[in-house]
Amino acid sequence: MSLVYHLLKSIYHSSIDNHLTSIITIDHISLSLEEWAEGKLLLEWVDRKSILSRDQATIINNTEYIGAISDFTGEIGRLAVMHAGKRDYIAVYEVYEVMLVVHKVMTNLNANHRYNKKVEAIATNLRKLSELRYELCMLQRSGRRLRAKPSGGDGGSSGGGDEKGNGGDNYDA
Repeated sequence: MSLVYHLLKSIYHSSIDNHLTSIITIDHISLSLEEWAEGKLLLEWVDRKSILSRDQATIINNTEYIGAISDFTGEIGRLAVMHAGKRDYIAVYEVYEVMLVVHKVMTNLNANHRYNKKVEAIATNLRKLSELRYELCMLQRSGRRLRAKPSGGDGGSSGGGDEKGNGGDNYDA
């Protein structure tokens, strides 16, 4: 963690020494730290099913942490889509619960509307995940099952739809 901080700090100070401040600014470093924190949050979630607290992310400021949390909800939303494809309802619901909590906390923190765009992004991710959960629920209640993969050599679709993949599905009614 401190290695990243020291590296970015040395790059920034080097850019000041070389009068390259128009190329590398503190904003660039801040955005880099936000991306780093997003990755760290995702890794913590995948490894331990927990969210890195602000206090544990010592090299970033509050704004970078909030940006990372917002982007993190998009990443775990993509994980939920992957789990939905495997019909892992429990994993999708875990992600949904986390996103609900993050949304509630961020909405409460946004009393002065400073983070409106970040809260809107979280709300959008939550809405998409709610729609995914609804579709999974309908699929589960319909009793439809995945078709067995074709044992043929081409690995293509087993029928239905046009050449663009429209009209066919992977389920038996």
